[in-house]
Amino acid sequence: MFNVLALGVAVTVALANESMASADPGDPLRATSTVATCSPSGVTSEDAALANVLRPQISWISAYNVSCARAVIRQVRARGLNQRAAHIAITTVLAETDLNNYDVALDHDSLGLFQQRESQNWGTPAQLIDPVYATNAFLNAMLRAYPNGSWNSGDIATICQSIQHSNYPDGSNYRARISQASVVVNGLWNSFGELSRDFNGDNRADIVAIDPGDNLILFTGNGGGQVGWAGPMWPTGSQWAGYKHITSGDFNGDGRTDIAAIDPGDNLILFAGNGAGQVGWSGLMWPTGSQWAGYKHITAGDFNGDGRTDLAAIDPGDNLILFAGNGAGQVGWTGPMWPTGSQWAGYKKITAGDYNGDGRTDIAAIDPGDNLILFAGNGAGQVGWSGLMWPTGSQWAGYKHITSGDFNGDGRTDIAAIDPGDNLILFAGNGAGQVGWTGPMWPTGSQWAGYKAFA
Repeated sequence: MFNVLALGVAVTVALANESMASADPGDPLRATSTVATCSPSGVTSEDAALANVLRPQISWISAYNVSCARAVIRQVRARGLNQRAAHIAITTVLAETDLNNYDVALDHDSLGLFQQRESQNWGTPAQLIDPVYATNAFLNAMLRAYPNGSWNSGDIATICQSIQHSNYPDGSNYRARISQASVVVNGLWNSFGELSRDFNGDNRADIVAIDPGDNLILFTGNGGGQVGWAGPMWPTGSQWAGYKHITSGDFNGDGRTDIAAIDPGDNLILFAGNGAGQVGWSGLMWPTGSQWAGYKHITAGDFNGDGRTDLAAIDPGDNLILFAGNGAGQVGWTGPMWPTGSQWAGYKKITAGDYNGDGRTDIAAIDPGDNLILFAGNGAGQVGWSGLMWPTGSQWAGYKHITSGDFNGDGRTDIAAIDPGDNLILFAGNGAGQVGWTGPMWPTGSQWAGYKAFA
């Protein structure tokens, strides 16, 4: 028996305790090894419930194993990659460690979920037992080996072997775990909220807003379509006066949700999230010198399919421009996402998410006629007009702010909006490109009057 402690602290594997680490019984050596936890919150009741769901198909799986699988899949999703990427990663982890985050080397200097080696330049021992770092390292290697999305086709076992270079040149060790990986990914993929909106690490979509007193406030989601005031994310005292636009995403690749903001001097600034509901000033995302003066709207997502969070912005000339993220907290001008020529003049609000369920990031926008329009993404950095998301007739006149996320926990992207009466309203997505009025997310009565920015 053992206790799951803080990340990086060793615990002894006890197969008899179903809520803790376990391995395929065919590998008795691992039964006496030690593991590190896979989540800062340890093993949760949700992990245990999901293990119970999976156990009829994978008899040995424990709640601890599920927590490790969720750590990997969470990072795949945080980078905007699809279920196939998760299938490749989980196949690898099953073959290498049976979903155990080993912190003592069993084979040479191999460590962690992926059994990556310091001697082969995968990272330091501390990094290799950090699931966020280890998963990112694996995904980065996959994207290098299979550029332009080529990992989306071909034999999964071959892909795993080309990244890991195991002692099985034919990839048979990975091929034997593909079906189990499918069970795990299919069972866990929709167990998360919208990760690009989760600031406190509870897998539910949150909202951040600059309040009337110029404070940055966190409103945590309950996963059922409502949010609650959770306090300042940054010191109070009108620190956010003059900030013009904010948006959220994991810009620096650490698995935590950050904020990008245009400051009073028209610079694009990164505020890195700590995963516990706060952010800190982290520097410029783009050269200084008021480069962002006149930009009208910004939103974030992986628009070009490279697994990094980008920015889409309406520039001073009313063009929709892509600024591709580098995964380290900076963005670079990449070009128009839609034909130039002031096509976006008069657009009032934009937000981003996968509204039509195709795995690509789209844009939702309130057009000059006050209609909510879907611009479907092609996964390569462009979007195209795709029709109405809500009935016509200027239904969106007077809406002040919009943002997106899976606020009700159904696996579909919703829209949250401050209506003309200053109420925060949920418009639930149907996964096919439309949304519907669902009700208040916070008590009514003009509670959201005077809020200045929203993400």
